[in-house]
Amino acid sequence: MKIKFVNHASFIIESGMTKLICDPWMEGHAFDNGWRLLSDTRLTYDDFKNITHIWFSHEHPDHFSPPNLLKIPEEYRKKITILFQETVDQKVVDFCKKIGFSEQIGLKENERYFIEEKFSVICNPYTDGDSFALFEDSSTKLLNLNDCIVNSDQRAKEIFETVGKVDVLFTQFGYAN
Repeated sequence: MKIKFVNHASFIIESGMTKLICDPWMEGHAFDNGWRLLSDTRLTYDDFKNITHIWFSHEHPDHFSPPNLLKIPEEYRKKITILFQETVDQKVVDFCKKIGFSEQIGLKENERYFIEEKFSVICNPYTDGDSFALFEDSSTKLLNLNDCIVNSDQRAKEIFETVGKVDVLFTQFGYAN
């Protein structure tokens, strides 16, 4: 597994033939112009020609940015699969389908989804619409907690029971939560 930091909560995982980007907020403002990226994103929209999958942790605009998604060239969107936690309203997957992404997959809680034979994801909802994901290939287990607030031993134990020991942990590093 290769991991490349993009910006904010976004990074790319490469495993086998898969190139998956998490939470691609590339530019612009979020939360009614209250937030902006601290540095420019070096990844360009043309770089999405090599992306095979996008995973969104939740609907907040610093993780799921419709204006940014619309800037991905249409011919690249047609080749990218969207992964998102299964929700009742399906707003995220419906939007992605409407703008021409290849496929939209609602990930069921505690179910392993195989992207490739040796690369999988388990995505579980957490609080306030957020979710965490365990990405696993034959050599590495990466847990992305994102904005999930783990503020007690009990919450940590619940996550551990789902994912076990991990090699890489990405977690909230800012003041939002």
